[in-house]
Amino acid sequence: MTWVDGQASGRRTRSLREIRADDILAITDIAPHRHPVFRLRLAGDDASGTSMLVLKFEFARDGGARFAATTEIMQIVDPGAIAEVLSESEKRALFQAQSKGTPYLRECIQVPGFIIVKMKHRKDFEDLQSPDPRSGLTEKQIRIIKAVLPKLVGNERVWRTLGEIVAVDLFLGNSDRIAPQERDPFDEKEYKGPGKAVLQNAGNIFLKFDESGELKKALALDNYNARGSATSLGEELPPDWLSGYAPILASGGIMSLFSQSVIKKVVRHGAKVGIEVELGEKERVCFFLGMRSGIEKIIAFLVQRTGQIGQRLQPGLVSRAKHLRWLS
Repeated sequence: MTWVDGQASGRRTRSLREIRADDILAITDIAPHRHPVFRLRLAGDDASGTSMLVLKFEFARDGGARFAATTEIMQIVDPGAIAEVLSESEKRALFQAQSKGTPYLRECIQVPGFIIVKMKHRKDFEDLQSPDPRSGLTEKQIRIIKAVLPKLVGNERVWRTLGEIVAVDLFLGNSDRIAPQERDPFDEKEYKGPGKAVLQNAGNIFLKFDESGELKKALALDNYNARGSATSLGEELPPDWLSGYAPILASGGIMSLFSQSVIKKVVRHGAKVGIEVELGEKERVCFFLGMRSGIEKIIAFLVQRTGQIGQRLQPGLVSRAKHLRWLS
């Protein structure tokens, strides 16, 4: 599904079960005092064996057009990154069943300027944990970092899949995971030009475990950056995207430097909680190759979509690809 000017165009194949009021058993707030995120427990399994969905409220004044475009592009590298904007009938169903939730849910439903999205409920994953700006990391977060980081050493698939996800992030201008480091006017010595990375939100670096407890791959979750200055998908290219994101995608040399910087920042992330991990050239190469793979998948998708009669993309996707010379 592709969205243009708030309207769906082309085919739409519903991949998540429709929410009906009578099916809702319970709604649980799973991120208290943070971003509005809820787990929806439903009666019975759907065709895919799903009895739970995750609901999230996102700021959007375009009816979900950019959210839908972001999701569609991210699914190129992670088919499990399924997310859909709730239909009007689903919103009514949620409102009718709000008594099965929390007062916070009732408050969120009435706030203007937000869309409600539903996502697949994914299990057995962890993230690299971001500190609270006011209180830092909790003891539990530190334990998670210490348990997860050693499993990243030599883990080719995790670094490749993370590289693919970050390539899509950069194409979309998403700065809420791993992003280009901006020039600091107060520290010119630290900034050395394009290619520096920053772990903007390590809590959005999600890693999937297999049945044996080993890290299997990176997951594309929380891919939508509601207020990022480089995320506009209008015809005109955002200046921040042109100066910070595009150079990494356009140059193999800068992409290599960026990959190296990512590895160093992950090592530094562990050092902050007293854990030393030896991540180096092998991990950098895997992340770099993952980024290249992600770019190839984006190009293949855009070439196919622009060549289909009657299919339209948000103009920013095409203008970005043409700027990068991925499309003629």
